[in-house]
Amino acid sequence: MLNYCQQNIRIILPCEPFKLCKDEIDGDDLHLYFEPSGEASPCPTCGDKTTNHKWRKIELDAPRTGLHKKTVWHVDYRVLRCSNCDCFSTEEIPFRFGGSHVTTDLAKEICSRLENQNGTVKSVADDFGLSWYKVKNVHKEYLKQLKDLAPEPEAPEICSVDEFAVEKNHRYATLVIDTINKLPLYLHQGNAAKDFRPFFSEFSTKFYRKIKAFSMDQNASYSSVVRECLPKCKIVCDYFHMMKNYTDEVLDKVRGRAYRSFRLEGNHEAAERLKHAKRLLNKRFPDEITKEEDWEAKALLQTMMDDSHELDVCIHMREMLQDLYDNCRDRDRMKEGWSTWCRMAKESRIPELMRYAKNKVLKTEEILNHADFPITSGVIEGCMNKIKVLKRVAFGFRDFDYFFMRIWQAFLPSELNRNLSNMVWGKYQCY
Repeated sequence: MLNYCQQNIRIILPCEPFKLCKDEIDGDDLHLYFEPSGEASPCPTCGDKTTNHKWRKIELDAPRTGLHKKTVWHVDYRVLRCSNCDCFSTEEIPFRFGGSHVTTDLAKEICSRLENQNGTVKSVADDFGLSWYKVKNVHKEYLKQLKDLAPEPEAPEICSVDEFAVEKNHRYATLVIDTINKLPLYLHQGNAAKDFRPFFSEFSTKFYRKIKAFSMDQNASYSSVVRECLPKCKIVCDYFHMMKNYTDEVLDKVRGRAYRSFRLEGNHEAAERLKHAKRLLNKRFPDEITKEEDWEAKALLQTMMDDSHELDVCIHMREMLQDLYDNCRDRDRMKEGWSTWCRMAKESRIPELMRYAKNKVLKTEEILNHADFPITSGVIEGCMNKIKVLKRVAFGFRDFDYFFMRIWQAFLPSELNRNLSNMVWGKYQCY
């Protein structure tokens, strides 16, 4: 049978210019006490000798040692006074992480856990036996230092701007990204013009001269700010939002109206087909179909188009609009094709289609710009999905500055993120 025998173990810690003077065990917690081991540092102002003005104490949480659940470092440090210039200074604690109450080694472990997108502040706090706020503040301090060291992004040629929900009751934030490199350039709470305008004073004048086009949905406040701040920049009504609006404003409403009409006529078979056909109506079938299920879906779509003339017209008009965006790279050809499409929509006598064409005619210039800049907001919509996953995993964020910094880090290239992280931890004493 094994007997437990308590032993004294010497612990070597990176605590210079402090020294370990005693240790205590309180239940499952280990308490280590430190005091300065060297002479007082010279005055940072004049370089003369300093004297001890008064003592202060601080408690720092540290990584677990041995079998103890928690390790706490109690550090006595000095407030120094210069006898020459009467300047006061506080003794530096090199193993303390920023202004937090944890050691650098524990801060590094916390940030390493949170690097994983599935790591939440609550789960990390529970693992280390710390409070939620302490873990959040440590990671926020780390992200601030990371962002301060990050170089200014390269000036983009094409940008995308959109809004995403941050709270309930229709509260949004504005996101601007470099469409080519998929890097966030600007994050701000709110989606009004006043929330977007500060982006144009965030970087140098040379940065904005290179921007040639902005991709966005039909947000009047965003487009007005771009025209005001960058008069030569082209605003593009992109393919993604045009098709999304067409689906929401035309196809879904015509399908719903046809469904109700079939129900009133007693044609329950046709009504049932339309009821579950939302995804099928949005599908684009290639000319060459190899999969058997695609043939079946296309045959079902043709049956629904035969049942409803209005639905047939709307699907063909959608295909014309898609071809216009896909194939027209000449502005004059796209202008001619767009005029023809609007005329046909007006002649269709379908209320939803006529209303859609009437609203989009006001955006003709922005639609024609797609011929010069064939870009899409699909990139920024993908970024939105990543942001939603980050928010959902964390069960929401209370501190928006912290949330926006986490978004910024999530889109950093892995190599740049690694280099900046090494620079941050290189400034501190670590094991």
